[in-house]
Amino acid sequence: MTLCSAAGLGQDPGAAPRRPSRAEQLLQLAKLYDDRAEVLASQRAPVEAARAREEALRIFEELARDFPAFERAQVQARLEHSAKLVHAGEDVGSVGARALKAYRAHDFATACPLFRQVAEARPRDAGNWADLGLCLLKAGNTAEGIEVSTRALKLADETGDAAARKAAAYNLEKYAPR
Repeated sequence: MTLCSAAGLGQDPGAAPRRPSRAEQLLQLAKLYDDRAEVLASQRAPVEAARAREEALRIFEELARDFPAFERAQVQARLEHSAKLVHAGEDVGSVGARALKAYRAHDFATACPLFRQVAEARPRDAGNWADLGLCLLKAGNTAEGIEVSTRALKLADETGDAAARKAAAYNLEKYAPR
């Protein structure tokens, strides 16, 4: 739907506005739940965020099943994104807590993949990328740790996240070879 058609421009003035299809309505609803889950997660409400993500995932699955030709790539991308966030019924906060516990135990082989899940689930949160970068650097994966920490630094600058910027800069200064 274009802006002009949404505003009713270019249509017969006597014609009724076009009603969105069921697929369009479902996609809009799923996006709303997905966005709500992001907000709830950022507000540190993991249980409510998980419920919203599960509902978004259910709707995306319905879309993929019932409307196979409807923007398949977009639905598939959203499904994959939501599926990462609802890992075996576990919300992102729980995955992050397990990552932190493994990291504190110096179990980097367990912690790094968990930190990666959290960072990929919330790709605009620079702090999560900084955590992954530090874990990779401590695990001895220097090249990827530098790459991820640099990404966190750039993202922190874009989003104005001073704490994440400080963490990513520390990672690079302390653990990256000069």
